[in-house]
Amino acid sequence: MKKIKSQKQLQLGENYKRAMSQIFIEDDLLHFKDCHITILEADISADLKNIKFYLDIFASEDLRSKVINHLNNLQSYLRKKITNKVKSRVVPDLRFVIDDSATKAVRIDELLKKETIKNCDDQPE
Repeated sequence: MKKIKSQKQLQLGENYKRAMSQIFIEDDLLHFKDCHITILEADISADLKNIKFYLDIFASEDLRSKVINHLNNLQSYLRKKITNKVKSRVVPDLRFVIDDSATKAVRIDELLKKETIKNCDDQPE
């Protein structure tokens, strides 16, 4: 069961998300060749020591994994940059993951449409 986030976690997560977006723009990390990156959410742990950035990456599957690996390898650099933008007693460890929820939602929608069309075709007139 997922715990409800505190107001402080939600607020800090949003601050980190905005700060990371600024860093991506300043350092031109949002546009790798042949892909586009969107930061969807920043999920900070209850102890404020870890933060996961959920990204939507518009690219091939191979390139998506390369981008995630590259960003996770830049963690120490990005931690230094984000420290200057978000004032907090603890600087969390950063982790980047791909958020496939939008892709899964589109796939489910397609399957439901196919099933609806199939059921409509099976109905006797």
